[in-house]
Amino acid sequence: MTDLDVVIPCFNMQALVARAIESAHIAGANRIIVVDDGSADDSAMIAEKHGATVIRQANSGAAAARRTGAKGSTATYLIFLDADDQLLAPGVKESLLLLESNVGSPAVGGAVVGVMPNGKTTRLKSHYSNSISTADLLSKGFGPWPPAAAVVRRLDYLKAENQFPNKLTTDYAEDFEMFIRLSMIGKILKHDVPAAKYRMFDGKSSKDYLKPIMAKERIVEYYGQALKLPHTVMSGVDIRLASHTRAIRTMIARAEYGKLILLIVKSLAFDPKINFLGVKKGVQKFIKRDEK
Repeated sequence: MTDLDVVIPCFNMQALVARAIESAHIAGANRIIVVDDGSADDSAMIAEKHGATVIRQANSGAAAARRTGAKGSTATYLIFLDADDQLLAPGVKESLLLLESNVGSPAVGGAVVGVMPNGKTTRLKSHYSNSISTADLLSKGFGPWPPAAAVVRRLDYLKAENQFPNKLTTDYAEDFEMFIRLSMIGKILKHDVPAAKYRMFDGKSSKDYLKPIMAKERIVEYYGQALKLPHTVMSGVDIRLASHTRAIRTMIARAEYGKLILLIVKSLAFDPKINFLGVKKGVQKFIKRDEK
């Protein structure tokens, strides 16, 4: 049996945490650590009932909950699974095999199956090659997967947390920063076997459309400068366009058409060009997704 722990940060996820735990059991976890991040519901009780070890802490955010879980583990390998996502055993197995045969890699991840608000699933397109460097991450400006898709060496994760430069303090894009720091230890590897199901257009990044993009750009600039690596920071116009496109895509996915109309009308008054481009890009991305 592979020495694998699954760490689940959990905040008010009583409706979904049992499903996440069950997927971790099926994926072969030796131990499942649920870090209850100050939940006000019955998440912790449900997690214990389903066989997880529960660590309770005051609400500190997902990144801090992952650190708490990693420090509470003694396993060789970790997966950081959000409480509303699920692991897929074939992809987890492939990641473990690649990690065992590539000792210099701190993490290996597989393909991701996106779950839309209406329940429809779609395999998400990857924009990365099978070997991912720090320069690649800074050039793309976004992470290769949600954290659940990757198996991480625990000691490399802890080392990455404490190496130069110091970590940023940000409420968004923490996963992106985690993969950047891991890539500074060695190249991250990717394969094409589905490793996780990921709920799309949900969570805090789908409720605030601007802050996640601003955090991502801050991370790119910070690590690009600290590591003296090529990087490009988005212009103010590009950031507004990306935020507008994100908002439109989210509202279409959730069928929030009333909100969408209000957003378009309001935007027409203040920035018609950004509004037009945002609508165009948002609709185009949905058409391409449905054609897959």
